[in-house]
Amino acid sequence: MDTKNIISKIYGPVKYEVGREKIMEYAMAVNDLNPIYLKDEEAIKAGFKSIVAPPLFSVVYTWKIVEMVLRDPDLALNLAMFVHREQSFDFVELVYPGDVISTEGKIIDFYTKTGFQFFTLETTSFRNTAIIAKGISTFVVRRR
Repeated sequence: MDTKNIISKIYGPVKYEVGREKIMEYAMAVNDLNPIYLKDEEAIKAGFKSIVAPPLFSVVYTWKIVEMVLRDPDLALNLAMFVHREQSFDFVELVYPGDVISTEGKIIDFYTKTGFQFFTLETTSFRNTAIIAKGISTFVVRRR
């Protein structure tokens, strides 16, 4: 596939329903034991309606988009030579148990330089029609 056809390629949307247990499991897995992620009473005392997801829980509900990109035959990526170079998120809204999040992805840059493929994926996640988070991930793949 031609580079100009790859840039702006859209993936998704995919839906993810946020579970209370998933929030708590994620917080414990990354050793972020802030009580607002683990106990309703502590979150309510802090002014929230229930436990909230840690900000980087966004990697959970955006993962299916990343998988779609990695398996895209048009990109023909050599995953044995794949490196996740950089990632950033802008968080707009809190995420709560029961939220249904829809995420879309788009390749915003793709080029080859000195034997490496570089590409950047932008994700946008919504609750209903409101944006809750945007992410940018940059990947590098050594060519075959």
